Amino acid sequence: MTESEKLDLILVKLDKIDKLESEFGEFKERLGRLESEFGEFKERLGRLESEFGEFKERLGRLESEFGVFKEKQDKLDSDVTGMKLTLENEIRTNIMRVAEGHQDLYRKLREATKIDDEKEMIAIRVNMLETELRTIKERLERIA
Repeated sequence: MTESEKLDLILVKLDKIDKLESEFGEFKERLGRLESEFGEFKERLGRLESEFGEFKERLGRLESEFGVFKEKQDKLDSDVTGMKLTLENEIRTNIMRVAEGHQDLYRKLREATKIDDEKEMIAIRVNMLETELRTIKERLERIA
């Protein structure tokens, strides 16, 4: 191999090296863009993880509050059931007893006022009879 062939071979090799360096530069550039995009992706993923953590926390609080709400609702159901039983078993019975007592009192009051009504009717009749008696007396005195 002659020197010129060697130089040509070296130039060809250098040319290939230049092309490889050029391709490697493009590869480095693309790798840089990928690293940048991966960094953005990592940031976004970090924000998502943070937001998911907050969401889990809120969900935990909601579950806790729902548990408290459920307990209160169960207590209310129990209280309402107790009130219904008291209403049915005690209050209605007592109301019926009071109503029966009121009926007896009303009946006795009517009997008592009935006597007063009769007294008033007798008083009215007596007044009417007295008036008629006076009228008859006056006529008799005029005649006599």
